[in-house]
Amino acid sequence: METKIEKIGINGEGIGFINKKPIFIHGVLPGEYANISITQKHDTYSIGELNRVIQSSEDRVLPECKIHKKCGACTMMHANYKAQLSFKYDILRETLWKYARVKESLIQPVVANEQPLFYRNSLKLPFAMKNDKLTIGMYEQNSNRFVEVKQCIVHEQRLDEIKIEIVKILNQYHYKAYTNNDKKGLRYLVLRMIDDKCQCTFVHGGMSFDDTCIDKVMNIPEVISVCESINASKKQIQIFGDQLNVLEGKKQINFRFDDLKVTLSARSFFQLNTKQAENLYHIVDTLIPDHQNLLVEAYCGVGIMSLFMAKKADKVIGIESIKDAIKNARRNAERNNLKNAEFIVGDAGKQLVKLSKVQQIDTLIVDPPRSGLDETMLDCIMKSNIKQIVYVSCNPATLAKNLNVLSKKYNVETVIPVDMFSQTAHIETCVLLSHKNS
Repeated sequence: METKIEKIGINGEGIGFINKKPIFIHGVLPGEYANISITQKHDTYSIGELNRVIQSSEDRVLPECKIHKKCGACTMMHANYKAQLSFKYDILRETLWKYARVKESLIQPVVANEQPLFYRNSLKLPFAMKNDKLTIGMYEQNSNRFVEVKQCIVHEQRLDEIKIEIVKILNQYHYKAYTNNDKKGLRYLVLRMIDDKCQCTFVHGGMSFDDTCIDKVMNIPEVISVCESINASKKQIQIFGDQLNVLEGKKQINFRFDDLKVTLSARSFFQLNTKQAENLYHIVDTLIPDHQNLLVEAYCGVGIMSLFMAKKADKVIGIESIKDAIKNARRNAERNNLKNAEFIVGDAGKQLVKLSKVQQIDTLIVDPPRSGLDETMLDCIMKSNIKQIVYVSCNPATLAKNLNVLSKKYNVETVIPVDMFSQTAHIETCVLLSHKNS
């Protein structure tokens, strides 16, 4: 059947309508006419599969990635970059209005990525066996079909080359991919490279490495550490296991981020787009007034945002549930001689409840996971008298639902989207909220 594509969905799929019922189809753009097949029917929507584009959009381009369709991770690579920014703006605008009635006049233009290809500083890719050899790749969306990825053009080029070198070394020693039957073998390769220094982590179900194999990986010029994390769980809730061991090399990577000296352990979170992360943090900096008494960052990770804002306040407190991240945060404060920064291990919502009872918080920065703020955090904010909130989000849907709750007590002052994840439908968003009675 044929349909016209009317708009882009929140996951980058095109949306058409048949008998007023929306159909979600990957690989199409607004304004296009497409021949499709219905693959799933639900009460309020259907899912379709593209057979061919009958009339193309002027925004359509030929994806530079050879496995773009098989992989499916870069859901907007078939659109030119200017159109991608426009689509992301529309997704954010419609979502914020639908769930939180945020006016378009409050939303600023998307901060573009100067390098929309070869920008990712990290990768986390699963292993599999192909023709009795170890290979690396991704699983197609919503499937268990494995796609070998020899080159990914959103990864930094050298990082991608190191990935290939490591897989070659592993095959020299005849290592196998993990299976649920024996719970052994390699599950994931995790690499992160900043300032030409690369951390390598093997996630496996239980195995030992030949020392000469690890030495060969360490001989790759940029590699500064090789770590392992054991994860034999059948449920793929998270990539890393409970513990991370350094097999050889340095425990942390040290680098400069803007004016800060930063230390990261292999498991600690850091934004995957280094340059856009700097832009994002500078945006947050412009939204926070000088001379704050107390500034608190929830979900602070290794404390970079807290330390970046330390000059704004008499005291900065960061809260994070991961102990290793807090160790990094405290080390980062020491390295930068920032004595007004304190870091606490614990649940962000519960710790904020304790803090808000004993101290007046001038500014709260929140940068939660994709699931957004939990009930404890929202309840604490609504009962407190925090003067302003800077909400950094990677998920427009959960952001909008949280803003709907917060808007009972806070005004949305401005919304600034940042294209952190080019070629995908994802968008990072920074929102400034002010207390209605402040």
